[in-house]
Amino acid sequence: MKTKSLITTAGIIAILGFSANLAVAQYVPQGAKHQIATQGQGSQGSSMPRTYWNITWGAIAYDKNLGVIGASTGKGGKWSTNSAAKKDCKARGGKKCKIIQTYNSLNGCVGMAAGNSGGWATDFGNTPEEAGQASKNYCESNGKSQCKVVYTGCSPEVRVG
Repeated sequence: MKTKSLITTAGIIAILGFSANLAVAQYVPQGAKHQIATQGQGSQGSSMPRTYWNITWGAIAYDKNLGVIGASTGKGGKWSTNSAAKKDCKARGGKKCKIIQTYNSLNGCVGMAAGNSGGWATDFGNTPEEAGQASKNYCESNGKSQCKVVYTGCSPEVRVG
């Protein structure tokens, strides 16, 4: 729906004869990989080349009994990032590692905060710092005490063309 409104706005500007430098982004599925394509149009009407970005995935695995965290970022799919996060958690000494958060590059960054009573929370932000602060605030707003940020990570988009 957002793409349609951007395209409609671009069409209205073109009809009215205004010179504008517009960028239109749209989601383009490419088999098992997902990509975002951006295409701009310069003021002379010439098309700028399309740029493709692969969406990457990240995950956090957590063994709540032992307090062990494992993570993965920059993977090409949800399954592979979940698998890598569980493997990382177990490599750090976790026994019962479960995925508590899966995210992709469209979500920005993720943070995880843990309270001293064993509770935890995750939240998102545009930067690792914002995600960490948001997860700490969320942890504390849910009645956990002395929440501390224990993990932040981002899964960046990767330019492919």
